[in-house]
Amino acid sequence: MNNKVLDPLEKQKLEEELFVSEREAFYSCLTKEQKLLVFCEIISKLTKAELIEGKTYRGILYETFDFDYDAYQKAQLSGFLDLHQKINVQPNVNLLDFSVRLLNAYGIKVSSEEVENVINSLDQ
Repeated sequence: MNNKVLDPLEKQKLEEELFVSEREAFYSCLTKEQKLLVFCEIISKLTKAELIEGKTYRGILYETFDFDYDAYQKAQLSGFLDLHQKINVQPNVNLLDFSVRLLNAYGIKVSSEEVENVINSLDQ
């Protein structure tokens, strides 16, 4: 029986890999409609918090999404801190441009007109 003790960095790396696996497995179990609902709700909350309210990284995690302190590192591992910092560099980004850039960053190629149609349909 191997009782190897992991050093703290190895342990952290394994925990991060487990989190990423759990996150990906959860998302892959959702239906296409559920994935779209989750995506649209997150974009709606992020857009309001980032572009309208100008909240901080922690403010978005703890106030907007009502997460506890354990969310900080998981959100950072998932790229949210990088995204937040890039948004804050350009404070006058409008909703349409933000949505197009975000979707394109995730490999979803859309035009401004397509995003505007979706936004308008959500407003109805």
